[in-house]
Amino acid sequence: MGEIQIPRVKLGNQGLEVSKLGFGCMGLSGVYNNPVPDDVGIAIIKHAFSKGITFFDTADVYGPFTNEVLIGKVQIDLKRFGRDFLWGELLQMKGQLTFVRYIEVVGYHDALGVKEVLLGLHDRIVVVCDSYGYRILKALKELPREKIQLATKFGIAGFDPATGMTVNGTPKYVRSCCEASLKRLDVEYIDLYYQHRVDKSVPIEETMEELKKLVAEGKIKYIGLSEPSPDTIRRAHAVHPITALQMEWSLWTRDIEEEIVPLCRELGIGIVPYSPLGRGFFGGKVVDENAPANTFLVWNLTYFQPFVYSFFVPLNFLVKNIIMDLDDFDIFTFVLHMNKHGELMTNLLSYQRLNPRFQGENFEKNKNIYTKMEMLAEKHRCTPAQLALAWVLHQGDDVAPIPGTTKIKNLDDNISSLRLNLTKEDLEEISNAAPLTEVAGARAPDLFSGTSWQFADTPARVSKLGLGCRGLSVGYNNPVPDDVGIAIIKHAFSKGITFFDTADAYGAQANEVLIGKPNEDAKIDLKRLREISKGELRQLKGKFTFLRSFKGGLGVRRPLVALKELPREKIQLATKFGHAGFDPATGLIVNGTPKYVCSCCEASLKRLDVEYIDLYYQHRIDKSVPIEETMGELKKLVEEEKIKYIGLSEASPDTIRRAYAVHPVTALQMEWSLWTRDIEEEIVPLCRELGIGIVPYSPLGRGFFGGKAVDENVPANSFLRSIPRFQGENFEKNKIIYTKMEMLAEKYRCTPAQLALAWVLCRGDNVAPIPGTTKIKNLDDNIGSLRLNLTKEDLEEISDAVPLTEVAGARAPDVLTSTLWQFANTRARV
Repeated sequence: MGEIQIPRVKLGNQGLEVSKLGFGCMGLSGVYNNPVPDDVGIAIIKHAFSKGITFFDTADVYGPFTNEVLIGKVQIDLKRFGRDFLWGELLQMKGQLTFVRYIEVVGYHDALGVKEVLLGLHDRIVVVCDSYGYRILKALKELPREKIQLATKFGIAGFDPATGMTVNGTPKYVRSCCEASLKRLDVEYIDLYYQHRVDKSVPIEETMEELKKLVAEGKIKYIGLSEPSPDTIRRAHAVHPITALQMEWSLWTRDIEEEIVPLCRELGIGIVPYSPLGRGFFGGKVVDENAPANTFLVWNLTYFQPFVYSFFVPLNFLVKNIIMDLDDFDIFTFVLHMNKHGELMTNLLSYQRLNPRFQGENFEKNKNIYTKMEMLAEKHRCTPAQLALAWVLHQGDDVAPIPGTTKIKNLDDNISSLRLNLTKEDLEEISNAAPLTEVAGARAPDLFSGTSWQFADTPARVSKLGLGCRGLSVGYNNPVPDDVGIAIIKHAFSKGITFFDTADAYGAQANEVLIGKPNEDAKIDLKRLREISKGELRQLKGKFTFLRSFKGGLGVRRPLVALKELPREKIQLATKFGHAGFDPATGLIVNGTPKYVCSCCEASLKRLDVEYIDLYYQHRIDKSVPIEETMGELKKLVEEEKIKYIGLSEASPDTIRRAYAVHPVTALQMEWSLWTRDIEEEIVPLCRELGIGIVPYSPLGRGFFGGKAVDENVPANSFLRSIPRFQGENFEKNKIIYTKMEMLAEKYRCTPAQLALAWVLCRGDNVAPIPGTTKIKNLDDNIGSLRLNLTKEDLEEISDAVPLTEVAGARAPDVLTSTLWQFANTRARV
């Protein structure tokens, strides 16, 4: 039988060409097995290349870190690697939860050196003994670099035994990881750089923009993602083309076939299946033999134990009891950490099975699948592993799986799978031999499932400046004519504003109708509108409520027809629920019961005529309902894909924390302006701590800094007349503040409104104010505020121009004060 020529395939449309079969290097550092001896590892790498494999895959977390080091170095200098390099890594990681590998070099233990470094550190440290492998992949250095496609990954920053992987996708972390990988790999560039897991707290656009910079700098050639959701893929690809997706794909893991694979084909993204042999299952080893005690398949967190180890080990104990006995230190079974009482614990997690498919009854059931594959393999005159791998290889010309192995024989078997020419009927027969309905157990432990692609959406990235739509229906002015409203919306989008804010209470409910679907001919049928109004009234029968009059040609019936003419995927639509009515004696009637939450969402979806709401806020907190109950229902709506992200408005710190414990809160909508800064002491730091965005409403002080309230009479029906700051003596005193702002604005060559809005815009990268307006000129002025680059000193000067001690009057009418954040604790959940 002749030599197999491994085909070449293109991943993506950007020019990356790789061998059809790649090689996953993770196992060489020890995951499913013990790490391999040097000579075996070197032979495997060289053999792979000699057979035509040029695509090698690693990650910074493999080892951790050492897999890249292994792939990188040719000649290991004892002093550089055993002391200088390791110590440098230690010192860089000082003060962090970190992993440290103690390297045994040709039987030489530099225990004193480790001890010296550890004594210089004052935080959490882990020592992991690795007596193998630092030279395994020096073979790669003996191969021509230009003929090798080297892929590595970043993103897994640690592990929490309670919550699972810690993932980091911030731009700063992306860059630091890339620089570190280049150094460890000892290369000038990385061919394919993946985000290993998606950071759900960071908009994917931010991660991608940093990766795009690394491409421009020549540090990486192509960008990949691993385990991203469809939405994340589309948004990432819009920033910079994605070359490849690394996803688990095998005969018994096919969940990507319905959504992910078609999307990759649509966008021209290559697919790199990891674990194409079902984490070795179809190789038969886990069926025929007992899995090693240290394998990721069976035992607790053995692969991720370095993360688990990072639990506050006292250095004096570590140095005294561990460093001097490194010869006896077992990397996979020795765990150190402190329990909640501060007591040192060992081996706490070492004997708990992890992967559900390899556990107990599930494992016994799954053996039946392997038996079927054995029988089918006989028909095709191959091994079950070859048949399973051939099945993956036949999934498309844009597919390049990366099975790993620690044996040359297995490598040859994998390569031989390329000899199998399977027909469509063959593929169906093989699929039927491993029916997904008979696969027992999830593909990943519960602890890791949260990082799977099904849960890998990232927060929406909104325009830095949003548009509050309330004023188009009700508020400080009369509703605007149709043509004016339409022009404002279109103009906002044309200038880059994509974040539009409304609420079911605005209008009431008419604002959502306006933002939603007009009639097919973009005209409002008067009879239809009356029916809507009557229907809403019937639903609200018996309650105090807001009712918008559609008098005078229906005023604002079509302003937001414009939104329907804009691409939905480029708009971030926020709306709110919770205002159930108004009692003149007691103020707002707020409802946060699960039933009400669900009914409001369904009604908003109908009025807006959309399939989902990007950001759904609780407009005000219902203090009679435990926030956990409200959030529980919102969490369900996220799972049902009716809403994407959850927000709160005017929530107290306690409520925010309790809400966040149920489901991450994406944004907080709070009043924040030059003369309303009460959130700065508690709310803003809490948002920064939890990674919650801030959406300031009324950033121009309810129009005060726009000058209208100073230069013109406030309309008789304006909400402003009910606010103490705009009344009588208070108003006269506050005009002095505006005069100061006028004078300061001259210095900055802008309007007072622009200066006031720029002050809010400069409060942080997680701040996106939503000023409203009914005039295009004012909209342009607001956008112009983005041109102001204010320094720290500028911000202080502007703040001093509006001393809070000189602001006269409360920010809200007395009847609404009880719904503000200072009074928004909910009752405890029993």
